[in-house]
Amino acid sequence: MRIVPKDLGPAWLVRFVQARDSSSRAGAEPPKPGHGFLGRFFQRGTDLDERSAAAVVPAARSTIGACFALTCGPSLAFLVMGAAILFGAFRFPPELLPAYLATGVLGAGSVAAGIARFSFRRLLRTPIAPEEVDRLLERTQDAMDRRFLELVRDAVRQPGPEAAEENVRTALAALAEAIERLPPIESEPLDTVALREEAFQLQGQARREADHVTAESLERRARAMLYRAETHEHSALMVQRSEALRSEIEAQIAAMREGLIALQTQSLDAAGFGALAASAQEVATEAVRIAAAREELDAAIGERPAVAGAAAPNVEVLRAGIGPTGVPGDP
Repeated sequence: MRIVPKDLGPAWLVRFVQARDSSSRAGAEPPKPGHGFLGRFFQRGTDLDERSAAAVVPAARSTIGACFALTCGPSLAFLVMGAAILFGAFRFPPELLPAYLATGVLGAGSVAAGIARFSFRRLLRTPIAPEEVDRLLERTQDAMDRRFLELVRDAVRQPGPEAAEENVRTALAALAEAIERLPPIESEPLDTVALREEAFQLQGQARREADHVTAESLERRARAMLYRAETHEHSALMVQRSEALRSEIEAQIAAMREGLIALQTQSLDAAGFGALAASAQEVATEAVRIAAAREELDAAIGERPAVAGAAAPNVEVLRAGIGPTGVPGDP
């Protein structure tokens, strides 16, 4: 099947272009996005939006730089030789030398830019080959990314009708987006029941405390603990959903690989594979929702940094007189 890097979404587009640009950079971290005038020039006619172009152009810097070096170097050498012949041997008027040099430099730059643009577009539009997927697999450590690359390799190896190819590209793009949206699973075990109980004890102790400074410190500490428990419960729910989504993506990848085999044996038609593509799109939609919910949770956590920060100094001051139960004098 004919699959180009752009069919796999922005993140994989950058990875494949970077691997094509230099085999030594296959699997390496992508460069920081950013491009200037030349980047916008290369972007024309590639169907890339501004954001994608800003990410892809730096990934192809070796190819672009080589085009300019191989074109401008010899051109400038011939330009100097021509100037020596024209203005030395043939004694052209010296007043024409700046115009001659400017014309030569502009022409060499235009030719180099045209060749670089052609080479850049070829990086984008050349269909993915199984061999380059293998090279990326050798440098890829993440288990989910490896499963996805193995699916891409199976897809590019399999022939299929045009309708099936379109469904495969749609499904691959959806799965790539879902994988990209997966949040990292980071959650340490925390006994929120015990944490809330300790916070309630501190609140009771604060109400009985005669010194108002100590009482306010205990109250802030209790609020911080309650907030931590609440945040952890929400975070744990996000982790649970992310794990479920990760398992679903793995199941979708396995189903697609079986579907590709069925296409080859003609036991599955394009319409049947279209159902797999639609299912993959549903997974991507759910991944976007979970990512949005995670961003909202992170924003909510960031809105209250002063709670823990205000409590921390007082906790250190009182640590000598308050034991693990929160009762003064408890050893």
